[in-house]
Amino acid sequence: MMPDPDGSFARQPDLTFERRELTEFLGYWRSKRRGRDFPRRADIRPREIEPLLPWVHMYDTGSDDGEYFVRLLGTSLSHASRDDWGDLRSKPISAYPTRLARRVRLGIEWVLEKRGPVRIIAASAGIPGQEFQGMETCAVPLSDNGRDINIVMAVSILENRNID
Repeated sequence: MMPDPDGSFARQPDLTFERRELTEFLGYWRSKRRGRDFPRRADIRPREIEPLLPWVHMYDTGSDDGEYFVRLLGTSLSHASRDDWGDLRSKPISAYPTRLARRVRLGIEWVLEKRGPVRIIAASAGIPGQEFQGMETCAVPLSDNGRDINIVMAVSILENRNID
């Protein structure tokens, strides 16, 4: 798997999150497994994670051509995208700007490879115009049949900070 060329986007070896919200989201995902490897999309109740919804993004992974499609994009992440790129729901991630598409693809592939949750950090967000912000993400797999990961769900929280 190819690393991010700019070096500021990385998968962390542990699941020790700096943001309390991400630790809580991981606990929520684990509680929805109910003895299975992965929860189903239907197990995730938006009402139960309402404070996180602006930061949630989900991708369908079941395409035969290896493309991933945007299923959901929270308002905090989509505000700039609607102005600059149009509504991305149901579109392939290749519709994203190049750097952002590369990062989203890499994050999805890390979840598929691990077949479990991953922690991702970036000193600089990949969203055009938001590069001054850092980002921390918890990305998790969902499966409708309990074996095949058909959705990757992530919570990415941007942090308003300067890059050193």
